[in-house]
Amino acid sequence: TIEPAITFQILYQFLIDQIGEKLAKTRTFVTTSIKLGELLEIAKSNELEIFEVIESIGGRFSVLSSVGFFPLLFAKINVDEIIQGAIEAHKKYSTSSISQNLAYKYALFRFLMYKNFNYKTEILISYEPFLIYFNEWWKQLFGESEGKNLKGLFPASAIFTTDLHSLGQFIQDGSKNFFQTIIYIKKPKFDLGIKKLVQFNTKINKLSGKTVSEINFQAFLATTLAHSSYGNNPNLVLEIADSSPKTFGHL
Repeated sequence: TIEPAITFQILYQFLIDQIGEKLAKTRTFVTTSIKLGELLEIAKSNELEIFEVIESIGGRFSVLSSVGFFPLLFAKINVDEIIQGAIEAHKKYSTSSISQNLAYKYALFRFLMYKNFNYKTEILISYEPFLIYFNEWWKQLFGESEGKNLKGLFPASAIFTTDLHSLGQFIQDGSKNFFQTIIYIKKPKFDLGIKKLVQFNTKINKLSGKTVSEINFQAFLATTLAHSSYGNNPNLVLEIADSSPKTFGHL
């Protein structure tokens, strides 16, 4: 596609400018089909290292393949834990019992919202900024999988509390053609304590002694209550234990 082609051209030229073409070739890796494609031809003609994309894996599912693993390794994320989480999830959600299968329950909830209650949009909401690109991936998964034959839920996303200041009003009082799926992480990887500013004897210090995660949790509770009870929007909450690589793989 055009986006990675543009990125490759810009970054490869930048690498050549920095270290020269000979070294640039040794530090360039191409993840592509080993059967056909323009990237394959570029890699072969320039003797670049190739990581194979398995033909049966579509682009939106390629996160758990060399496409996703290679950049994750460079980001120093434990890929073995991601794989372990994915394997555990695969085993856990292979049961045919709807009552014991959370994946089936989520699918059933979405189906009922769409078919029985005529909702047209699902908003995936996360309360952790680092999940912004997980949300983007989720939109691709559902958008490309379901958006066919004039059918399917429109997948939208938001990061709270940031997007509360732009979308909160609409979600609360706007048109009611959507429902919300909320991802809440119970134990965030990072947290900060808020210290009292002795220079200011104002209401700003009422939050001193709290942590950011504590405040975030209260925002989650209050917002979910407001949007469901007062805004009359269906809310499905997915509570996630933590933000570890294993949990990400499971998710």
